[in-house]
Amino acid sequence: MAGIGTADGAEHQGDIAPGAFADHAADAEADDAAIYPLVHQNDIPLVGPYSGATVLRDPARFRYLFFTRASYADETEKMVEQLTSTGVKEIAVVYQDDHFGKAGLQAAVEALGKRQMKPVSVGAFNIAKLEEAVPAAEAVLKGNPSAIIIASSGKGTTSFIKEVLKRGQRPAFYCLSVTNPKQLWADLGQDAHGGGVAQAAPSPWRATLPLVREYQQVVAKVAVEALRRAGKDLTREKYLAALEGMQHYDLGGYAVGYGPASRSGSSYVDLTIIGRDG
Repeated sequence: MAGIGTADGAEHQGDIAPGAFADHAADAEADDAAIYPLVHQNDIPLVGPYSGATVLRDPARFRYLFFTRASYADETEKMVEQLTSTGVKEIAVVYQDDHFGKAGLQAAVEALGKRQMKPVSVGAFNIAKLEEAVPAAEAVLKGNPSAIIIASSGKGTTSFIKEVLKRGQRPAFYCLSVTNPKQLWADLGQDAHGGGVAQAAPSPWRATLPLVREYQQVVAKVAVEALRRAGKDLTREKYLAALEGMQHYDLGGYAVGYGPASRSGSSYVDLTIIGRDG
């Protein structure tokens, strides 16, 4: 009988388990983009894609994608809300020049636009050419920002921050959830102090939430719950209907919900501010 497979975009470049009537994302660090065409070509529901791109959450275009984490729009909204609530108005944006970075840029521009604001400056760089962090830093600093929203990942983020600091300025740095706060501290040391990193799932240190004791099992729990609700004689359409009917599924302080016109799953975002000791 067909069952639920595991999609691992990084290792298998978008493989889907043969005979599967549904898939769930197994590697939260993988870029799932390679498997999206296969999902739709084969009418296979996919639970837990890692991307935060808002455009992928439109069920009219991507019927079979069911997200379990907040979008980049949710993340940047939280950042802009935090910054403006403390009086920070001069906000710049830098992004890596690819589909991920551009999604982050769009989300930041929209969050600022809700408040009749625009980025004071914008910079971009090729993640494969880290030397481009130099002109990106120079472009962003022309706006004299008090804070910079960074839509980049890995060494791209730290390379950019280093170039800004070399130029004697110390704006607040706010990063999307693809950035690992521990890695940021490892790369920057004390220079990471005060930086903000969005978290699209409850922090593993918040032990008051029951889900935290089963951290990173959200995707599997949602997939299994949909199976239970679909009942006997499973088909893809019954599984799809079960997911769409999951309007509020509480996993222990972290709720996931869908509907015929909704695939976002969750809008939960928290901000981690890096302390003096990492």
